[in-house]
Amino acid sequence: MEQQISRTQRRRQRCSNPAIMQQTQSWPVNSSAAVATLLLMCLVPSAWGAHVRVSKPMRDHIRQFVSQIPVHKDYLGEMTDSQRISWSGDLGYSVNETLKALTEVKLKIRVDVKLVGFAGDGNEALLTPEHNLQMYLRGLHSELDTVALNPAVAHMAVNPDISFRVQPAYYELATKVSAAINQGVNTGQSTNLFGPFQLHLIPYQNVDKLIQEDFDHSDGTYTIYLLNPAAHAPYAYSYHDGGNATDSCPGSLWVSHKRYAWLDLSANLTFYGPGPGGRGQVFTHSVPVVKHYKKDVVSKAILPDLAALVWSACEHLIWPPLYHGKLSYNRQLEVHLIYMVEALMRPSPAMAGRVDVAALQEQLQTVAKPLKQQVSVTEHFLLFSECDHCVAAYSGALKARTSRSAGEKGFHLSMSQYLDLTEMEKWLKDWRDVLLSEAGINWDTEHGGAAILPVFVFDVPTKEPVLLDGVLQASVLGSGDVVAIRTAGEPFATFFGCFDTHMALNPKQIHRPVLAATLQAAYGVAETAVSWSQATGKTWSFLWSVGQTPFGALSNQATVSFAQRDAALRNMALAYLNSSMNHAAMLIKGFEFLAPDGHLEQVKSYLQPDQVIPYNQRTALLLFKIREAAAALASQQHALAVGYAASTVQDVAALHKITRQYKSTLDPDLICAGRDEQRRWWLLPMLCTFVTVVLIVWRCARGADDDGDKFGSSSKRGSLGGASFGSSGYGRGF
Repeated sequence: MEQQISRTQRRRQRCSNPAIMQQTQSWPVNSSAAVATLLLMCLVPSAWGAHVRVSKPMRDHIRQFVSQIPVHKDYLGEMTDSQRISWSGDLGYSVNETLKALTEVKLKIRVDVKLVGFAGDGNEALLTPEHNLQMYLRGLHSELDTVALNPAVAHMAVNPDISFRVQPAYYELATKVSAAINQGVNTGQSTNLFGPFQLHLIPYQNVDKLIQEDFDHSDGTYTIYLLNPAAHAPYAYSYHDGGNATDSCPGSLWVSHKRYAWLDLSANLTFYGPGPGGRGQVFTHSVPVVKHYKKDVVSKAILPDLAALVWSACEHLIWPPLYHGKLSYNRQLEVHLIYMVEALMRPSPAMAGRVDVAALQEQLQTVAKPLKQQVSVTEHFLLFSECDHCVAAYSGALKARTSRSAGEKGFHLSMSQYLDLTEMEKWLKDWRDVLLSEAGINWDTEHGGAAILPVFVFDVPTKEPVLLDGVLQASVLGSGDVVAIRTAGEPFATFFGCFDTHMALNPKQIHRPVLAATLQAAYGVAETAVSWSQATGKTWSFLWSVGQTPFGALSNQATVSFAQRDAALRNMALAYLNSSMNHAAMLIKGFEFLAPDGHLEQVKSYLQPDQVIPYNQRTALLLFKIREAAAALASQQHALAVGYAASTVQDVAALHKITRQYKSTLDPDLICAGRDEQRRWWLLPMLCTFVTVVLIVWRCARGADDDGDKFGSSSKRGSLGGASFGSSGYGRGF
């Protein structure tokens, strides 16, 4: 009968319930404000329903409060008494409904896909209507999994649901892009450095300025441009930014600092990525090329490959995995570059190859600016001649190995040195505080609430290349610190290739690797080439690792795109939400163990009367903040999402306090066996008792029959014997 009562009726019953009215009157509030609030709760049936609905003034007040990140104050404590009462109503959620709200949070993210040169005005006069690609994109499994990759894969509580909208670009954009490319082919440089043929290198800016102009007229949502321009010569886009030509691999795409990326299907793409045996290599067939399809079916056959390409952009650019999920917000972030130099005197400040402090601080501040976080980068120098711990750490981690390489007269063995990351982490973990103290860093007394990120840089003058584990210049340790290695050797060929050329690595230049490792440690930004899915797990694809990215050996640009910037802000919100939601879910699940049958309808049935209203308030606030944080993430308001997510810590802490208070009222009872074992061990004595009772009853019944039979037989025998004996005796006696 109770289930048939509407939510409005239940709410009116709650408002008229004397118990609740008595609890409400216990608040020291103004009587008129309390009456007005209670009337509002009774007259507005949508206030407490399937979702936590809040009036616009209250919503704006909360938004203004959480925007002042970091949220050190408790929002409930900042409310007026009448505002607190408005959050005191019962949501009517069962335990399962509450757990579902805490563990199954989805947010909608829209991605626009714009086709340029697919209306018969591009390469091969390809004509592909937008609605055909829209149909294939709708058929994709639109949900992405949110995971933190390190130290082990951990699933997060918030997952996105991607929706696509395919629409044509500005009608003259295809013509302008083709004209810019052909002009670059005619006036630009060509080279055979990357293959046996002449490849025209076109600066990406020639096309990007046209794409950016179109994007600036849109609503600013994530946009993927697919280009199919007509060109009369093989070409690729150049991202060359100083240094050697082999420092940066030409490509067919660009990922902007704004929320768009474009990929040119007509650009020449042969090969780039790791060498033989590596994962994530990019070949000619890795992207759809119009000339690879039959002309009579190309307009339909290319659609599944275009949909797969768009989905790849979502996995690597729009919603990549987290490098790690142990993130927290601090008003200040201090990055300390601790150079451990193998020298007798401090090197000059103009020493080439060191980290550019100003550039590093600028890039990190670009990421942290929406969070109102101040980033500072400082340098410290420790000389091997004065720092025994530096020498011990470097010497203890230095290893050597032999490898076989091809020479003019066949293969020959060569020996190379490297720093073992596992050993290095052991040394730095033991002596971390000592090294920081020797560098003059004392965070306990000087830095207050600032976050300290040490970057240990071993600067050695050896001419031989020495890398971390033989492949890296900088890496994040398990403790969250960063370690890097800089040597004085000349550039050498790496395992990564671009077309027919090996990519070069300059061991003197460590600015870009340090920037990438700092983003990983401080903000949990994963490498551009890494993605994760439920079907395949952790996968690699270096398609999007050219151009503007600080990760990988295929680029030399030390700048961040929207993929890294948005990931850094989003990861902070996801880490707070995941921690708060899991903590709250564990608290609620704990009450299920108190139920006699393991099934609990509502938590409040176990709480004390004075704990019901605080529990309702905290639960309502927590669920509201989670929903608003997810909505802010969906609309790319990442700073607001961090504010909502960070403020949930106060609500979960209050729920934890309520749980501890209730726990203090329980009387512990030690049971040596679980329920199943308890039932199994009680079965044997119960069975024995039952069998004993049956045997006693049966024996009693059987014994009565036997006694009767024996008594009757002996009486008969006695009467017969007595007559004979009496006859004889009496006869003799008389």
